[in-house]
Amino acid sequence: MATQLKDLAGSDVSPLLRSESTAGAGSPEESVEEVERRYAPFVRRDAYLTMGRGPIPTVEKVLLGLALVTLVPIRLVVGILILVSYYLVCRFCTLFSDPNREEEEQEDYAHMGRWRREVVVQCGRLLSRAMLFNLGFYWISESRRSLWDEDDCRGLTEESERPGTIVSNHVSYLDILYHMSSSFPSFVAKRSVAKLPLVGLISKCLGCVFVQRESKTLGFKGVAGVVTERIQQAHQNKHAPMMMLFPEGTTTNGDFLLPFKTGAFLAKAPVRLMILKYPYSRFSPAWDSISGIRHIFLLLCQFVNYMEVIHLPVYHPSEEEKEDPKLYTNNVRKLMSTEGNLILSDLGLAEKHVYHSMLNACQALHSRSWIKPTSRYPLRCMDGKTRNVNNADGNNPIIFSNRKEKHAHRLFMSLNSKFGLMWCRLGPCLKSSNDSSGQSASSVFLQDMLVFIISMQSDGEESIILCSRV
Repeated sequence: MATQLKDLAGSDVSPLLRSESTAGAGSPEESVEEVERRYAPFVRRDAYLTMGRGPIPTVEKVLLGLALVTLVPIRLVVGILILVSYYLVCRFCTLFSDPNREEEEQEDYAHMGRWRREVVVQCGRLLSRAMLFNLGFYWISESRRSLWDEDDCRGLTEESERPGTIVSNHVSYLDILYHMSSSFPSFVAKRSVAKLPLVGLISKCLGCVFVQRESKTLGFKGVAGVVTERIQQAHQNKHAPMMMLFPEGTTTNGDFLLPFKTGAFLAKAPVRLMILKYPYSRFSPAWDSISGIRHIFLLLCQFVNYMEVIHLPVYHPSEEEKEDPKLYTNNVRKLMSTEGNLILSDLGLAEKHVYHSMLNACQALHSRSWIKPTSRYPLRCMDGKTRNVNNADGNNPIIFSNRKEKHAHRLFMSLNSKFGLMWCRLGPCLKSSNDSSGQSASSVFLQDMLVFIISMQSDGEESIILCSRV
C-alpha cells in the first residue's frame, strides 16, 4: 500500500499534519502566528477577530444585544423593501422585452430601449445608495487624485479617451452596491446568480457576464472573450454600459492587493481606476474570513459604517502595454498599490481556500469529537451532506465523487506547512479517478482521527471539508 501511495502521490507517504510532540515542534500559539503572517491578506483584525468568533468584552455583548432588538429588525425590513422595490422596477421595464443572447450561456437586458434603460439605471443608482445608507454608510468620503498633467492627454479623441472598464480592488460584496450607486456598470458574476430569486433579474438588467468555470463546451468563447468584447463596446460607444472588474478575483481584508488577472486589460482600452477602503473601530466590513450570515449580522448591528473611495485618473496604456497585457496589468497594480497605500501580495484564491480550510478545521476540532474510521458507517460532512463510507481495514483509500478535480493535490500539499494543530495527521491526496457517472473523483487516504475531503461546489470552486461519525 505504501508503494502504491508513493506512485500515486509522487512522494513518500508522510502525514501532512504531524502528531509528534518533539522538542523542536513549535507551540500552537507560534504556529498560529506563523499561519496568520503567511495568509495576512485574509486575516481579520477587528474586535471580533478570526472568523468573527473571537472573545468579546461584556460591553460589546450589551451593544450587540441592544442592536439585535432595535436596529437589526428595522434594517432587515427596509433592506427587503428596497430589494423588492427594485425587482419590481426591473420586472416592469423588461415586460415585452426580449433579452440579448450574445452566447448560449449569456443573457441580459443591458441594451434595452432608451427610456427603459434610463429608468433601470437611475432607480438602481438611487436604491443602491439607499441600501448603503440603510446599512450604516450615511456618508461616503470620496477624493480624486491627479497623477499627470492634462497636457499628457492632449490630442486624444473622445473615443480614445473614454475608458472601457472600471478596475477596483475587492474588499467586500458592499463594493458592488457602491459601484452600482456610482456608475451602474456591468459585473462578472457566477452563473448561479442568474437563477436566484429577485437578484437574478437584477443581475441581467445590470448586463452581468455570467461565469461557469467548469464549462468548456466548443461553443463557449470563455469569460475573457465576452469581457473583452464588452470592454471594447463600452470604449467605442458611450451609451454602452461599462464593465466593472475586480482583477484580484477574490476579497481581502482591505490592506493588501493580490495579483491581477489580465482579463480587464486584453482589450487594450483605457481603464478607470478606483480604490475602496473601509475604516473601522469595532467591526470591519471587509469580507475576508468570515461567514456571510455572521458578516451580515454584525454589519447590521453596527450603527455607523465608513467607506473611503479614491478616484484615480483614467489610465491610458502605452504602445508597449497594449502589446503586453501582463506589463499593462502589473503597471496598473503597482500604481494602485502606491496611491492606495496597499501592500502587494503574491497570494490568491487558492491560498485563501487553504486558509479558510485551516480555520474550519480549528473550529471543528474545538467543537466536536473525532473518531478513527474502522468500519462502514455514514459520515456527516460540514457541507451538510451525509456520505456512506466503507473502510473496514482502515487502509484502503476512500473515493468521494466531485464535480471537478482542480488544484486538489496542490491544496493538500499546501497543508503540509505548519498548521497550528500538532496532534492531527492528514494523509496525502491521491491522483484523481473517474466514477461510474463520469464525474471526477478525489482519493483521500485516511489516517488517525481526521477526515479531510475536497468538496467541489456546483460553481466549480473547491473547498476542504471535514467529516465526523453520525
